[in-house]
Amino acid sequence: MVDLPPPLAALGDDPDRIAAAFEAALIEARAAHPEVELPREAFATAVAACVAAEGDPATALESLPAADLWLATAALAAVPHAVERLDEQCIRGSRLALARFELGSVSLDDVLQNVRAQLFFGTETRPPKLAQYSGRGTLRGFVRVLAAREIVALSRRAGNSPMHDDAGLDRVAEVGDPELASLRARYGVEFKAAFETALARLEPRQRNLLRHQLLDQLGIDAIAALYGAHRATAARWLARAREDLFDHTVLELSRRLRVPAPEIDSVLRLIGSQLDASVTRILRDQGT
Repeated sequence: MVDLPPPLAALGDDPDRIAAAFEAALIEARAAHPEVELPREAFATAVAACVAAEGDPATALESLPAADLWLATAALAAVPHAVERLDEQCIRGSRLALARFELGSVSLDDVLQNVRAQLFFGTETRPPKLAQYSGRGTLRGFVRVLAAREIVALSRRAGNSPMHDDAGLDRVAEVGDPELASLRARYGVEFKAAFETALARLEPRQRNLLRHQLLDQLGIDAIAALYGAHRATAARWLARAREDLFDHTVLELSRRLRVPAPEIDSVLRLIGSQLDASVTRILRDQGT
């Protein structure tokens, strides 16, 4: 049995599986960021914090985006090269997804600079935003949502008229949400076309993974067996397919529309809320 670091030793009732999953995550993270050195114990502490509250810590660990968690943990600890790599991959990488939205008087450079400050620097009463990253989703997606919220905040400060109140920003997108229903009514045709185009841009395996999950109703274990892959690998493939689909949809929709800054948060939430239903419908219609 692989020796478990203390933060992980008390998790779950399957220490061998947890140990194997942690070693696999460690290998993946180091391979993704070879220039970013992080102590094994520090990574174990971050991993334990992410999975300790899960009903099945071993399964949660196997699905964890290890490379992203490694980078976030290292950046918070000011490990050499970590902040620069995170900035390159996640902050400057958000520019393309946000640049085509109608920002009015808001500067995208100001947005991204504010995001950097929020991610890496806390206040006397508030820790850095990066400390909130829990490995539920990709680090790039975490930063992208933070950037979208900052655009909304700066737009309001600049005097632009917001479409919704602060409570609306924290509301999970639901079918019955009248604000999102209004967006669907206005942009329905464009949303459908954007989803179709985004789906077509995915790699064939990514479309097949989505079909297996959404149409065939297969779980991660069954999908992994189909491809002869470890379940953690299949989970990462599927997470990447969903993220790529989201990003392609945002870019395609922003190409088709000039979306006012106060609507960005709602547009992102609407895309997320409609992702599974839209993909399922399109795949079924195409007979894919």
